[in-house]
Amino acid sequence: MHTVPQAWRSRPVQSIQDGVSITTMSRAQLYRLAKKGELELVKIGERRSAITTASIVRFFEKRGISVEG
Repeated sequence: MHTVPQAWRSRPVQSIQDGVSITTMSRAQLYRLAKKGELELVKIGERRSAITTASIVRFFEKRGISVEG
């Protein structure tokens, strides 16, 4: 089980696994949302992606979900 990192909002990007923990969505759902433009992925190295923290916060706020942490 992966736990939500402490003070996750202070980091500019989140690993996909952290994104799963923060949003409680599956990896596949996160990638679908990124493909639709609702989350922003950035490349870290050649094979690794991360989700911008700002896009996670916007995603929650757009849906009226309070974001803490």
